[in-house]
Amino acid sequence: MALGLVEETDFEESVGTFVRPLFEHGVQFIEAGQKAGIFGAVDPSHFIISAWGTIAGYFSDSRLLGMLMRTELLCEDALASRREAVIDFLFASLGATRPKNAGTR
Repeated sequence: MALGLVEETDFEESVGTFVRPLFEHGVQFIEAGQKAGIFGAVDPSHFIISAWGTIAGYFSDSRLLGMLMRTELLCEDALASRREAVIDFLFASLGATRPKNAGTR
């Protein structure tokens, strides 16, 4: 058992079935954007891992980060602000200009 929670084979199967296809689609999306001249030269796999860490780290460390910033990071206003900041960061990291409607709901 991995970490005593689930069988390692179950975890690997779940990653292969659900996560890897999303990851591979993301890599292909970035590669297509690079070929079209929309995105700059980044390693797509590392970009996705970095984006994942940026997003997951905010939530996993929200208590510490909130203490550093002296604010509640999980309230609706803070999450909306963070969402905008992350979208801007990701576009800039790809060497792309954020379209006016990117990230709007």
